[in-house]
Amino acid sequence: MADAWRRPLWLRVRSRRTIAVLERAFWAGVAADDPPAALGALTTLVDRYGWHQPAETLLFRRARRPADPATRAALFRGLAHGPLFREHHRAYAAVSLAYLAVEERDRALAQETAALLTQAVARLEVDPALLRCRRRNRENRFKRLISSQAALLHLHLLLRQPQGLVVIAQRSHGLVARLDFDRLPADVVLRAMSNFARCLALQGAIGHPLGLRDDLALLLEEASRPRHLRSQALEDHRWFLASMLAGLEAPQARPGAAAAAGSAPPPLPAYALAILNVERPEARDDLLSCWQAVQAGSTGGSPWPGS
Repeated sequence: MADAWRRPLWLRVRSRRTIAVLERAFWAGVAADDPPAALGALTTLVDRYGWHQPAETLLFRRARRPADPATRAALFRGLAHGPLFREHHRAYAAVSLAYLAVEERDRALAQETAALLTQAVARLEVDPALLRCRRRNRENRFKRLISSQAALLHLHLLLRQPQGLVVIAQRSHGLVARLDFDRLPADVVLRAMSNFARCLALQGAIGHPLGLRDDLALLLEEASRPRHLRSQALEDHRWFLASMLAGLEAPQARPGAAAAAGSAPPPLPAYALAILNVERPEARDDLLSCWQAVQAGSTGGSPWPGS
């Protein structure tokens, strides 16, 4: 019996029963659109029992999320700001808030979440373990950086902040040069590829197509290595990279092609539409507006170093 008390708290029989009761209370709060009750039960689970599974389920199983956007926002906000929750849970709660803001066209929530993600990205970029983190997919620092930047990209689009897109393009291009893919787990690298490509594709608006082509080719080369063949990622990242690269090589995507043909340039090159993670006509309008603003130089100053 003494040995039982030396076990982790959540492994004790009595604790498991309490955990089950608190889990039911959490999901009951979610179902009842009662965020305070749900977050209260969740905080107790994490603080007293070190039990994080309900937070993991809420964040990464969309079918378990409440239908009401206000309830989702309150739950994600509670997770994002809760100091007791795991770091990667707080990070992906902020990412979930970002996409909720885009889906709901909630600019106030977008402003709030953009500030949160900007701070998170800044911390990750100076983390000495960023490019050699061996943690699994969701906990990996590199993967969190890419996911956070892709979410931030969508917030900048919603808020019509083209200068923010310039910053993401520059930082993403610079990150490629620093990467040694072999220092990161293969599964993490592959799962980050599509969002990484979305961030890199912003170089097309800046007028840096050669850099974009080289970056995408490098990512596709890495994604095609044998070490990624066993990946269980549901998304076909190799296809995504190949499609974006093919779109970049299309005649209408080449600089000066429209002028040479005597026609007006298309509103957006085909590959640019792949940047969007949210399928809404308004999101396309946001992308077009920001893309044209960057191309017109209305963001102020030189859009690319050395240009």
